[in-house]
Amino acid sequence: MKIHLRFFATLCNRFGTGEQEIEIEAPQEAREIFRSLFEDRNLADRMIRFVRFAVNCEYVSPETLVHDGDELAFIPPVSGG
Repeated sequence: MKIHLRFFATLCNRFGTGEQEIEIEAPQEAREIFRSLFEDRNLADRMIRFVRFAVNCEYVSPETLVHDGDELAFIPPVSGG
């Protein structure tokens, strides 16, 4: 199963890209996909409290299942100036 990831703000900088595609074996919760992107799971667990998730352009809970062909966006807090 292929899903499209989108990163915004500081997460874009952290992962060095705004978008990427990944393969998953079966539908997974958005938060588990987020956690899988980090080598340091403690850092992922600290960050996840502040990140909003969106599947196919709609805000969802971290427990939402992501399926084949979905777009999953990670949106951290943003400040402007």
